[in-house]
Amino acid sequence: MSLNITVNNNSDMPNRYVRKLKYHLYNLAEKFNHLIYAIINIKQEGKGKPIYELSLQIGVSGPDVIIKNKSVNIDELMKKSYKDAFRYCRKAKPHH
Repeated sequence: MSLNITVNNNSDMPNRYVRKLKYHLYNLAEKFNHLIYAIINIKQEGKGKPIYELSLQIGVSGPDVIIKNKSVNIDELMKKSYKDAFRYCRKAKPHH
């Protein structure tokens, strides 16, 4: 099964960060076979030192996993979002 990823980037965040997050999500889908889709929403608040808000919705069997994080540092935001996604995917894993 292939993971379908949709990205809505409404900020000036460079695409390399989005590509890196997509890469990590594909790796998660390979590890946990129950991922169906992922929707990434990125917003930006403020102009001087912008605050980035990342919302990640992961479709799994049962209720979807929704992860929301905010940070000024893009690297920190991506790292935290991936760790949260990994934790919730492990938690939502169907047990046989």
